[in-house]
Amino acid sequence: MNKAYIVLLHKDPEQAYKLLQRLDDDKAMFFVHIDIKKNKSDFKQLYQFQEKVQFIKRENGKWGGFGIVQATLNGLEAIKKTGKNFDQIHLISGQDYPIKSNQFIDGFFCNSDKKIFIKTLGALPLKEWWLGGLVRINEYYFGMKDYQIFLSRIPRFLSRYFSFLRKKIPYDLTIYGGSQWWTIDMHAMNFILEYVKTHPKIISFFRFSKLPDEMFFQTILLNSDDKNILNSIENDSKRYIVIPDGQNHPIVWTKKDLNTLLDSDALYSRKFDPKVDSEIFDLLDNNCK
Repeated sequence: MNKAYIVLLHKDPEQAYKLLQRLDDDKAMFFVHIDIKKNKSDFKQLYQFQEKVQFIKRENGKWGGFGIVQATLNGLEAIKKTGKNFDQIHLISGQDYPIKSNQFIDGFFCNSDKKIFIKTLGALPLKEWWLGGLVRINEYYFGMKDYQIFLSRIPRFLSRYFSFLRKKIPYDLTIYGGSQWWTIDMHAMNFILEYVKTHPKIISFFRFSKLPDEMFFQTILLNSDDKNILNSIENDSKRYIVIPDGQNHPIVWTKKDLNTLLDSDALYSRKFDPKVDSEIFDLLDNNCK
């Protein structure tokens, strides 16, 4: 099974190398995004994968911003330009790691009648998100710095008097929310890229929405009238991620979590950090053969 991985990197080059080394089974190609704030030369070890790695246009992947979505779109465009036909396209971060063998992962997707694996909580408002998540789309978001927060208040205030400044959902879309990470097929990839090309307002809308990476792709796919798309969706990203209540970031797994990870029916998990625990990687490798 030929697969493409879009890998979003923002830290720890050694961990990134270990991730690609683990996933490299001569049937994978990696489309790597290095956050523009990082020194690309720090990741020179990745050049050892030669033609298996393609570096994509770099964006600012700051938390909550549109750069992460744009980096993902850049990855999809790069995949399309290869002219190759991949069975699956996986979006992962540099802090993800497989918790099943490459052979097991291939077998799962070969035997599945679903081709799109994306976790969706439903249409906004969502009980799981603060204020239903409506603040993410109804108000302009420019960033988390003090001056950016101040700037976002200006259109909010002026929109009380000037209706054209109110943030409007384009194309009568229903906005869906869920997890950033997913697996899709080539048909879904082409649908997404064509939709973005023919519906440019979706970019301008989400560019100024908070945490668009948790809404953008769900919204495009689930508003589709393409039955092949809708019938191919499994509401499961096959990623094992645990975010404690009241927190924004996932638990960092350690060796004490080994059995929990192995017992999961997910294929990948996050989050891992060798500075917290470096042993967990070898333990997973030895138990996922």
